[in-house]
Amino acid sequence: GYKLVALWGPGAAPEALKLSTQLFRRPLSKEQTDALRQASTIALLGPGDVASFTGGLPHVTVVVGDMLNLTAYESLINWHPCNAD
Repeated sequence: GYKLVALWGPGAAPEALKLSTQLFRRPLSKEQTDALRQASTIALLGPGDVASFTGGLPHVTVVVGDMLNLTAYESLINWHPCNAD
């Protein structure tokens, strides 16, 4: 199926993180819609598409349609001590 992916840049991160405990699903709330308008990148991914971006920035994925969607995440960070804080 299709998936909408949104990514916020560092400047918009504090505002986007206010919604970090929410599930983005239909129907989107006004607050969620406004947050998506602030995203630096929004992409519609189709079956077989691959996206790569830093998980260190706020991001959200939304399933579009009624089909089953499977997503795999891999998160890599370096071993710098600041990453443990």
